[in-house]
Amino acid sequence: MSETVKNGQTSSGERRNGRTETDRTDADGTHMERTDAGRTGTERRYTERTHTERTDTERRYTERTETGRMEAELSGENAGKPEAYPQTGVANTCRSYREYMDMFGLEEEDLNDGPVLDVAGGASSFTAQLRGMGIPAVAADPFYGRRTEDVLADARTEIEVSSAKIAAAAASFDWGYYGSPQRHREMRENSFALFAADYVREDARPRYVAASLPRLPFADGTFRLALCSHFLFLYADAFGETFHREALAELLRVVRPGGEVRVYPLVSLRWESSPYLPALLSSLERLADVGTVPTRLPFTPVRSEVLRLVKIG
Repeated sequence: MSETVKNGQTSSGERRNGRTETDRTDADGTHMERTDAGRTGTERRYTERTHTERTDTERRYTERTETGRMEAELSGENAGKPEAYPQTGVANTCRSYREYMDMFGLEEEDLNDGPVLDVAGGASSFTAQLRGMGIPAVAADPFYGRRTEDVLADARTEIEVSSAKIAAAAASFDWGYYGSPQRHREMRENSFALFAADYVREDARPRYVAASLPRLPFADGTFRLALCSHFLFLYADAFGETFHREALAELLRVVRPGGEVRVYPLVSLRWESSPYLPALLSSLERLADVGTVPTRLPFTPVRSEVLRLVKIG
């Protein structure tokens, strides 16, 4: 997970890393001005949707969600609902290549044929490990706008803090994948070590970009695959429906036609499904094939699928 509001950066987009919400940089570094009046037709289509529209996608998701809630109430499931995860701000965690593959339900062939973007990557080693495999990858996070020593120090601290929280609430989590809180921490430490070794390299800056949703400094169609882990929907109490709609549209903008966006998890830190997720999915179905795939990494107290958007050409 990675913080979007840091170092004077705001979710409303007044300024981020010295760049206004209307700014964008092309892949070759060319600076381009962007205003609401100058938005492209594609961008407008991403955000336009009347309040009266209610598509099949929205109805199906709403019906499934409401059915699940009713069943939970009838069975008394909510009586044992786990407590919300205690988090102030947005955490910068460390996850590995293998965790990413299992978490997002990816296969090796999903990484072929183009660059990969990891949004809100924090101190995860996914980008570093892809680089080692010869796969072009970029991680985007405002976290990278800080001094190198601060980035590494904060990541180490986050391992300490989050490991203590998870150990204290261990009974709430599914340990089928990690085995134990200690093993979970060891994987965090191993991932951080790989990230740190790559991050301090002289040639690392082009692949660790200080940027934040809902505006990314990449040209349209730059990536084959864009991933966002433990940020969107997880912090639903801090970032509302408009932010999420713009963020998903932005992720679709930077992938090529036929490319994919995957987001996980789809529950908040209260372990609740987002009430506006059905409307968001409906607003995107003219621009992407909308669906979900199962995760292979069970851990959260409430199970979640992976959101999968395949951009329509």
